[in-house]
Amino acid sequence: MKKYILIIAILISALSSSLVVSAQDWQPVGQTDERGEYGNQMLFKLYRNFAKVPLVDIVVPTILEVDFKINDAYENSFAVYDETAKKFIQSKLMYTESLRTPVVSSFDSVTNYNLSSMFDDNLSTKEEFYLNNSDVGITKIKISFLKQIKSNELTLTLNKYISLPSSITIKAITNGKEVVVLNKYVPKSSRINFIETLAKDWIIEMNYSQPLDIMELDLNDLSNTTTKKSLRFLAQPKNSYTVYLNPENPVTEYFGESPNLSSPTGVKKVGFLSVQNNSVFVLADTDGDKIPDMQDNCVTTKNPNQEDIDGNGRGDLCDDFDYDSLANIIDNCPNTVNANQKDTDNDGIGDACDPDESRLTEKYPGLVWFGISFAAIVFLGLLFVAGNKIRKNNNEPNPPQAPEQPNNIN
Repeated sequence: MKKYILIIAILISALSSSLVVSAQDWQPVGQTDERGEYGNQMLFKLYRNFAKVPLVDIVVPTILEVDFKINDAYENSFAVYDETAKKFIQSKLMYTESLRTPVVSSFDSVTNYNLSSMFDDNLSTKEEFYLNNSDVGITKIKISFLKQIKSNELTLTLNKYISLPSSITIKAITNGKEVVVLNKYVPKSSRINFIETLAKDWIIEMNYSQPLDIMELDLNDLSNTTTKKSLRFLAQPKNSYTVYLNPENPVTEYFGESPNLSSPTGVKKVGFLSVQNNSVFVLADTDGDKIPDMQDNCVTTKNPNQEDIDGNGRGDLCDDFDYDSLANIIDNCPNTVNANQKDTDNDGIGDACDPDESRLTEKYPGLVWFGISFAAIVFLGLLFVAGNKIRKNNNEPNPPQAPEQPNNIN
């Protein structure tokens, strides 16, 4: 009987395992962590704008090409969301350079570095501007276009975890003279507007108190109204799509294997899309102190009060008052040079600025242990002596006692 019960139990266990495996195999397939740094819900919040793609009558998977006006799609980072399948899919920006007035020369007149990578429409290239041990960095970017452009807006595409410049001045060369069209403006956004100006040569001066990492710099051209950006993606029949655009920072995502979206045939053009504001968009806040990265004087260090006692544009917590290459927040002597961070008494204050280090016990910490050991020995010695005395008293015979006197009876 026991044998049959054991066989039945084994069969039930095997059947249960089979059902579990089958259930796992039939789970719906969604986007996994392989797709990149963000989940769907976070991706929705990274883009300032979106555009609904009208439903297109197709019977087989077809490459759709949608267009955006250059002023509506000022960043080159897009994300296409399949509303029906509930997932993001691959897309490709089909940008025609000939529609823009090309930049023929760009360099930093402070360092004489060529800055052509800031005008190549390639988010994998960037230019870095450091402080070089000074409180304020300065760059003067001189830009020459092939011909005059009419512009009223500057757009900066910054890398992640980068704060905006402290101030921006924009100059245009008109009739051989430098004309200031925006003077020492403190930006609050990556898009900076100024008075409409026509010029071929421009100068962008930026002061910065934190390192700058610029991927793209763009002056819009109002005189070239035909400029557009075209985006392609593979659409499925009867599926609805939304295009998200203009992220605060470029977004790199993996959405699975990409089809050949550069195909010269089989492309259905949809035309221009109407761009709307994204109500769920939130500015990046890396350190979670409720101050957006672009406006945060300590991008990666939480400092909601933004305290900046010396007014140099860097928050006190991430500043380096003593120039020993250690931020104040981790420096145990923020006002005294001590790169080695030596702290003999482990009280959190470096020896270089600890007033207690002048005490004898601070200079010679072994004395403390000697004192403790000596006190312990004395205590144990006294305890031993007292114990011996008690034992000695206990071992002595009791002295004879006088006989008890009878009570007097009157």
